Amino acid sequence: MLHHARSILACLTLILAASASASAYKDLQRLIEGRAQQYTERRPALEQRTQQSAAIAVRSIQTIEPSAAQALDTALADTRQLSYLHGRYQTLWALRQHMEKKPPLIASEVWLQQQVAAIKAKMAAADSAENDVRRTAPGKDVPLITWVGAIERLAQDRGYNEGAVAELSLINEDLRAYYAARAEEHERAVRLRTALLIALAATLSSQQAETRDLGVDSVANGVTICPDGTYVGGKTCNMTPNGRYVGGTPQMTPNGDYVGGKPRIAPDGSYVGGSGKVTMCPDGTYVGGACKMTPRGTYVGN
Repeated sequence: MLHHARSILACLTLILAASASASAYKDLQRLIEGRAQQYTERRPALEQRTQQSAAIAVRSIQTIEPSAAQALDTALADTRQLSYLHGRYQTLWALRQHMEKKPPLIASEVWLQQQVAAIKAKMAAADSAENDVRRTAPGKDVPLITWVGAIERLAQDRGYNEGAVAELSLINEDLRAYYAARAEEHERAVRLRTALLIALAATLSSQQAETRDLGVDSVANGVTICPDGTYVGGKTCNMTPNGRYVGGTPQMTPNGDYVGGKPRIAPDGSYVGGSGKVTMCPDGTYVGGACKMTPRGTYVGN
């Protein structure tokens, strides 16, 4: 039995180690790194296209070409796409920094609320900038190229905010799944720990039994087990009228019980039989003669 309990213990220890290695945190890290890599790979092409379309737009405006409006529209669209990607990447990077310390659910909830509040503030700032642009007459209040620069900055702000909102929507789902997985991991760890503790208890019980047997085998000479599982001193079990077993000839005590041999009263008021003197055993009980330990850890006389 001890070998079996030790085998269970070893298996459960390996299971706990394997469970710890496949954590929800590592899964979230891989998810963040994967998206960050995608955004990084897309950025160079978008940057190059945005630079080219911006140069074409500026040149068309300065030379007052008929295609200037179309060139500006293309440049603003490219600027917005690049800023959109930037907004997603920066928001994802903020999540990566936030999760480095493996925060509890409540901390991430506060972080999400802060991110939403920051986006709302940036959107309000962009709205204010747009109102200023609409109130300004290009070529009259400000040079045309200055007005175009303000439009470009507005496109950047709008694109960044769109990217941040899109990324935060994904992050909201990512964190929901992450904390749900963490809860499952915790529940699984509790179950495995419970099984481990049961195995440990079985191991300790087996060890205790082996230790007891080791001691009992050396001191239990002269002890006999009776049909009802009790032990008596000597080699013979004798049934008393009330169905108990004693060692020696059953005799009734003044309180109506039975002992083997002549009843004698012990210091604690109990009655003992046997032929030797009344002796107190290590567990505080009294017997007649020498104390003999049984396999159960109790004592009988001889």
